[in-house]
Amino acid sequence: MKSNGKHAETRDPSKKVFSERESLLTELKKDKHFQYVFNSCPGIFCFSMLYSAFNDYERDGWAYFGSRLVLAAFARFHVALFIWMGMFLSCLGVYFVFVCWASLRKQTQHKKLIDGIFASLYLLYAIGLQCCVIKMNFTYGLGGASSIALTMEMIRILMKSYSFIRTTVPTHLGAGGKGTDLSFARYLYFLFAPTLLYRDVYPRSKRIRWGFIVTCLVEMVMIILFASILLENTYIHHFRDYGLKKFTFSRICAISLQYFVVGHITLILICYFWMHNYMNITAELLRFSDRKFYEDWWTASSADEFLRKWNIVVYEWLHLFIYKDCYEHLAPGRRELSRFVTLLLAGFYHDLVICVSFRLFLPMFTLAYVNLILIRNLKSGRIFATFSANEVILFLTIYTIEYYARENCPSASQSVLDVLKPRFLYC
Repeated sequence: MKSNGKHAETRDPSKKVFSERESLLTELKKDKHFQYVFNSCPGIFCFSMLYSAFNDYERDGWAYFGSRLVLAAFARFHVALFIWMGMFLSCLGVYFVFVCWASLRKQTQHKKLIDGIFASLYLLYAIGLQCCVIKMNFTYGLGGASSIALTMEMIRILMKSYSFIRTTVPTHLGAGGKGTDLSFARYLYFLFAPTLLYRDVYPRSKRIRWGFIVTCLVEMVMIILFASILLENTYIHHFRDYGLKKFTFSRICAISLQYFVVGHITLILICYFWMHNYMNITAELLRFSDRKFYEDWWTASSADEFLRKWNIVVYEWLHLFIYKDCYEHLAPGRRELSRFVTLLLAGFYHDLVICVSFRLFLPMFTLAYVNLILIRNLKSGRIFATFSANEVILFLTIYTIEYYARENCPSASQSVLDVLKPRFLYC
């Protein structure tokens, strides 16, 4: 099937050329028809805050405006910042170890030995960093949001360092072996830039739009409070007593279906908060002018199209360093196996973030990503949108009841089997 130049770049990240462009929602906000939708959001937020205030006052005698869940979720955030500083310093160390490898390789005849030693060091670093961060999450009892932020930063740092190494190493392994000129300033910029593909030079804007940054920050605060109110008055309100009183299967299904629209809202909030606001703030501060972080995923009619459009930044990294390596080296010519490995890895790390952050074990994302292989031939936008929303509802329901099952039915045993068993099935 032929593809035009606009989409060829997204489908093959190895050919990606960074260029100056705005995010899709930034462009859509200029359209007068979409402006009505965006202008309605502050009003919806204000009415949600009023609803929360009256509801809280009726139940507890005080208006919290969604702050209770926010404070609990971001508990011990300062500890997460200190741990992040350690991770960041370790990532800086990767650069200096790489410089050491490049220097030694030029001076020795035992190049394969040097390559093997330093490759092993990086593998140990990657494993050690993950073990340390997971251990610290449990040791310091971080709140859910604090833990999610820290675990995602760990994954981001690993992906960044791997991208730098994989992009730069081939220039040192060539016939000349001289390699590109290494620059700590370029590496440092890359660590903060909103991309996972290393380049020596990126397109830069001429100035920082501080008004744009403030607008994005205000919207992020509004989304956090709105999401808090939404979850407090839907899933948490109904399931917080799970394990303390009996819930029938039909009752759980009724509650889940009652909040079908929450699945759609959650998808939109995640995209707007993370892929639009957060990424654009980072890009604006660094004057990084390529803002194509996502595409119109809401029009996706298949699993493949959704994965390409939902998160272009991660999709490019997975395609270039996992799928392509599997297809060309580990399993030559076996497209489906390479796709399976890529989706399995993506699902595993999504589950790692959730399971570590909320102290539970439910590999829902792994199963969901593998399931995408089964529905890849589904080519209906309406059916796929409904399927995606239903999947979010299922996740929210099962994660919520499992979380409160572990809170309300603590186990006396701390065996591995007890940790792995879903508590909501027998609590």
